[in-house]
Amino acid sequence: MATTPARALPAATVFVAMSAVGGFLLSVVGTLSSVYLILEVGLDPLQLVLVGTVLEGTALVFEIPTGVVADVVSRRTSVVIGTLLTGVGFCLYAVPAFGVILAAQVVWGLGATFVSGAAVAWMVDEVGEDDAGPLLLRGAQAARVAAFVGIGASVALGAVALWLPVLAGGLTSIALGLWLAAAMPEQGFARPPPTRPWTAAADTLRATASSVRAGGLLLAIGATVVIRRRLDVRGAGAAARALLVVDGLQLVAGVAYGLASSLAVAVAAYWAGSLLRQLHGPLFNTWLNTGLASRSRATVNSAASQADALGQVAGGPVLGLIASARSVAAALVASGLVRAPTLAVLARSRTPR
Repeated sequence: MATTPARALPAATVFVAMSAVGGFLLSVVGTLSSVYLILEVGLDPLQLVLVGTVLEGTALVFEIPTGVVADVVSRRTSVVIGTLLTGVGFCLYAVPAFGVILAAQVVWGLGATFVSGAAVAWMVDEVGEDDAGPLLLRGAQAARVAAFVGIGASVALGAVALWLPVLAGGLTSIALGLWLAAAMPEQGFARPPPTRPWTAAADTLRATASSVRAGGLLLAIGATVVIRRRLDVRGAGAAARALLVVDGLQLVAGVAYGLASSLAVAVAAYWAGSLLRQLHGPLFNTWLNTGLASRSRATVNSAASQADALGQVAGGPVLGLIASARSVAAALVASGLVRAPTLAVLARSRTPR
């Protein structure tokens, strides 16, 4: 059994607080990030693309290894390390030099991979699968509210200096990591025997491979959400049915946006797609984590994040080529139709595992 700090708080409280602060700091950093890179650092379009590519490439490389660390060593330790590394990455990002910013993306990306698989796996183990879905929604709602506050904070700090919101986000992340080290419980995780760490890691990877069925992890990736309070997302079957509806509507919204012939239709499709993308994340996490073996939970979650990074690295240029060869509208329609295979996977997952 993993150790728990003497002053640890209830897991649900920590998860909601972690989600809220995470939403706040990402909003603080992200709101004026492009303005900072262009006006303060002076990056050209190619350099801007490289900044994003380095971040996603780092995530692609390290998602599975850091997920194994979380499953073999400790989810709590992985989350704390990742949150601190993310903070250091943000602080480096505040240095207006291209080389330093690329290094910052590597540190930030590495930190994000330590958190991405471990945080949800930790929460599910602590509160149980039945309560995980509703708690994911609470965390997502807290993150969205905090992100809204973060926009105002970013603008206020950016009025003083464009690098200041980035530094503030970094310091916030470091403070969050230190708080988690003192407040984050871990009672649901059983660490493998210390005499067989490599065997445990191999077992984790094998269990992860068996959990990746029907290509679902490569086809259903999303972000964070606010969901209707009365929607029951307890269990994989309910989550899969809700995901089928949400992703189907996303496909329709994406195609409608690409084919829109008026501003009103385009705006309506854009906002519908934005809302549906936010609804997808907690539903996907509920579906993914229900019925998973605890020993591979963080690694499977990391595999999902890795698939997201792979899709962004590989899919972006393809859509760019479509836009260049045909039109931007054609690329937008194609991006909507990409979800079609997801619907087939979810249609086969509507019954509980």
